[in-house]
Amino acid sequence: MKKYTVVFIICLMFSIFAFGQVENIKLNGYVQADFELSGKDGSTYLTPGYSVERDGNSDYYFRYGVYRGLLRATFESGKGSGALEVNVTEAGVIPMVAYLQFDPYEWISFQAGLLNIDYGFELMCPSSFFETIERSAFTRLLFPKEHDLGFKFTFSYPFKDKRNNLSLTLGMASGNGINKIADKHMNFLSHLKYDYKGDIFSFGVGASYYEGLTNNASDTIFRVKDHTWQWENTLPNKKNARRYMNFELQIGYESLLGLSTLRGETTFGLQPSRANNFASQDCNSYNPNDAFAYQRHFWGYTFCFIQKFDKLPPLSFVAKYSYFDKNTQLSANEVENITDLCMQNFGFGAIWEFNSHIKAYLFYDMYHNETNENFKQFNDNVLHLRLQYKF
Repeated sequence: MKKYTVVFIICLMFSIFAFGQVENIKLNGYVQADFELSGKDGSTYLTPGYSVERDGNSDYYFRYGVYRGLLRATFESGKGSGALEVNVTEAGVIPMVAYLQFDPYEWISFQAGLLNIDYGFELMCPSSFFETIERSAFTRLLFPKEHDLGFKFTFSYPFKDKRNNLSLTLGMASGNGINKIADKHMNFLSHLKYDYKGDIFSFGVGASYYEGLTNNASDTIFRVKDHTWQWENTLPNKKNARRYMNFELQIGYESLLGLSTLRGETTFGLQPSRANNFASQDCNSYNPNDAFAYQRHFWGYTFCFIQKFDKLPPLSFVAKYSYFDKNTQLSANEVENITDLCMQNFGFGAIWEFNSHIKAYLFYDMYHNETNENFKQFNDNVLHLRLQYKF
């Protein structure tokens, strides 16, 4: 923890020296303190998970703690700017963002360093503004860290009517999240987005594409053929394709009740993964015992509706549905590995905004998984209570 704190302070002092006066530096951030009550098979965002030793022989368990404690320093000097961000919780201090940005013209921007990944809506939406407790499962598993080391160019069309915005982002990233670079290969990312923001009606549509390579340290690779997992020999450390496509849509309408928002997003593609873990690599492993040897074709989508009320106390009601099939080549009765199960989630809740700094979330997630002779319905519903302070 002390090491990362020292690094953050050194980087901040270097930024002041490199970019000018202290008044160009701005500090902001937010803290999210959570309480979670889960069924024994559920997964809370605050670890660790359920165990008999920790929680007794109960059908439920609870966790509480600081989920996010983000401190961000941004600085600007002419056409140059940058940002440094760390996440401070009881588990330690973790660097999240550290990039430099150059804006030579109004229509182009360049970023390099540890930066946000441009992919879809959920991944790019700041966590402090997100109306549900967390992003959908497919977003969290494809991009566990939300940030990556690399660079990107963003091109914006100069509309005269500022209610319109059209942008294209193209970039390259390591594919290892916030971890150290494991090899010379980089992943390609792209995001095309159009937004219209009127006084009553708003609209947004976008498409994203992500293409990269993941190392398979094993001498075998597994693919689904004839509705079953089959293996074949391969050369150790062979690179396998990691490929995602995303489409997004957002609609907003301002009425006498308040702002009504409907959002949808779908993602599909090919995921190199571990035998019992769908998630993208925290590190692009070169350990044969931790190989990304399973090629899974996946599909996921989500819809979210938010209704804000202007006449009542500052309340918002939220309903969200998500579907995630981690292996589209296997039906329910063919699944023998828990990682291949299809999952559905329906969540609903409310947000109370006390003022511009403090708001509280109450959200309930209900999960439904595929069942067969090997897997029954899990006891994994989760109740979330969050208090957020933003400064």
